[in-house]
Amino acid sequence: MYNQLDETHKKIIKMRYWNGRNGASWERIAVECNLGERTVYRYRDAIIEAIAEKVGWR
Repeated sequence: MYNQLDETHKKIIKMRYWNGRNGASWERIAVECNLGERTVYRYRDAIIEAIAEKVGWR
């Protein structure tokens, strides 16, 4: 599933979840990805929904 994501979505996941205990804040991710904070939250929600569907929670 991860491999099917575009580069922006991958960067969000890496920055937030794969940086150990010190994952980047949503605000920092928005700045570094040159996106609005609300857009980053929408991307996050879409990623979570896709995972939930994949594991059968939806």
